[in-house]
Amino acid sequence: MSVKSKLVEDVLRPNTTNNHHRLKLKEKTLLDATSYNLEDRKVALEAIRALSLDDLTKSKIWNDKKQRQIILDACNTNVPDDLRIVGLRILKNISFQYDTIGELWNNTKSHQVINDALVLSDNVQIKFIAIGILANVALNDKNKEEMYDQFCWTLCNIISDTSIPPIFRDSIVKDSFKVLRRLTELKENKQRFYDQREMKQCLFKAASLHETNIVR
Repeated sequence: MSVKSKLVEDVLRPNTTNNHHRLKLKEKTLLDATSYNLEDRKVALEAIRALSLDDLTKSKIWNDKKQRQIILDACNTNVPDDLRIVGLRILKNISFQYDTIGELWNNTKSHQVINDALVLSDNVQIKFIAIGILANVALNDKNKEEMYDQFCWTLCNIISDTSIPPIFRDSIVKDSFKVLRRLTELKENKQRFYDQREMKQCLFKAASLHETNIVR
C-alpha cells in the first residue's frame, strides 16, 4: 500500500465535489475567521473546515500565508476550546495531503500548536485531534526520528492514562499506537523502542486480554 493511500479521510464528511469551485475563501470569510465575535469566527472556521476536505483546497489553504496564519492562530492555546477544535480539525484535514506533512512538522508555528495540543491541553478532544495529525505527519520518513524523540513518552503516558473517558479511550489509544507504529518503521526508532523497557510494557499491556478488541 502506498503512503498516500494510507491517508484516509474522516468517515463522516460533507459532499465536497467541486468545493474549490463552489465556494472560495473570500475576504468576508477570512475576515470573519479572525473576528472578535466568537460565533461569527466559529461559523467562518467551520466553512473553511468543510473546504479543507477537498484535496485541491488543502494545498491552497496551506500555501497561502494569510489563510495559513488564520488557521494556526485558531489553534493557539489562548483560543476557546470549541474554536481551537475547529482550527485543529482544519490542520488535520490539511495533514491528509501528503505534500504538506513535511511542512507541517518543519513550520515552527504549526509544530508548536501540535505540541501544545498534545502536551499542554487537558481537553481530550484536542489531544485526539493532535494525535490524528501526528499519525499523518509520521508517514514522512524525514520526520520520524525527531518525532520519536519528542513524543514517544507522551504517547506512552497517554496510552497508560486510565482517566481518559471510555467514550474516547479506545480511539485515542489506537491512534497513539498508530503513531508509534509508523515511527518505529524507521530502523533506529525500532531498536530504541525495543530497548526501552517501559515502551515494551506499554505495548504488551495493550495486547493483553484486559484491553478491548479495538486496542488489541
